[in-house]
Amino acid sequence: GCVFVSLARCRLVKAAVNEALAGLDESVTLQKLVNMKNAMLGAFWLHDDAERTALNNDFGFDLERRAIGWALVTAPMRALAPLQLERLCNYFGEAVAFYLAWLNFYARFLAVPAAVGLVAYCVLYLDRDLYYDAVIPAYAALMMVWSTAFVEQWKAREALLRRQWNMTSFEETEEERKGFRGKPAHGFYLPDGLWVSVTREDLEPLRAAGLPAMPPTQKRASAFARRGKQVVSLVALLGMGFACVVTTLAILLFRAYVEDQAYGPYATGGINAVAITTFNAAFRALALRLNEWENH
Repeated sequence: GCVFVSLARCRLVKAAVNEALAGLDESVTLQKLVNMKNAMLGAFWLHDDAERTALNNDFGFDLERRAIGWALVTAPMRALAPLQLERLCNYFGEAVAFYLAWLNFYARFLAVPAAVGLVAYCVLYLDRDLYYDAVIPAYAALMMVWSTAFVEQWKAREALLRRQWNMTSFEETEEERKGFRGKPAHGFYLPDGLWVSVTREDLEPLRAAGLPAMPPTQKRASAFARRGKQVVSLVALLGMGFACVVTTLAILLFRAYVEDQAYGPYATGGINAVAITTFNAAFRALALRLNEWENH
């Protein structure tokens, strides 16, 4: 078998490709080629059929030997079962493994409030006074304790996984956004967004030592112009928020006006649904346009 797991092989191939590109131009990477217009349409890894089949079998989705319906029926039981996180991490990477680990941890932790909530729901039909006087306050107290315990237990679990997967000092490097507009300049951006200029004179000691050193080149945009655009965007978002509040108050007044009419609940519900759909679409379109306009 291979010495390296699937994820390590993918990363080695990516590093080799980037190294070959750097031999042609130090500022070129695989991701930058994808972002460049008319250079590459995309770059993605192919599945390893043997490893993917093994993972499907672990999750109960062996479609050749098991019906899809049975796999869906047993899905809740599999959600509460511990995951083979090491195999998921070796195939999909740490980010996906962390996400699935959190989902599995959350689903298993929900078993306690779900069981207690089922009992409380049964009490509602047996003794309504007991339900409102004692069960609801007790359940609320339980949920406060449960939420605190969940957060603290996940912190411990996350710390264990970080150490297990060697992610304690991990820092993700952000790639340049495809739609980012700017003029090429010698330098680079820090993780906090500050620009650091690098000139050939700054690298003279390296060249004097016989090392090939060229200043990095990235697109640079005016931070001052972006701040001004962000102020305009904030005003636009506040205006949208104000319109949302006014619409909500208008719907509440309309509901109070027609509450005695037979059509009242249906009319109010319909208007509310239209308002929610309209504002969701408007907010999404505005957010996308403002993000592109601010040039992040």
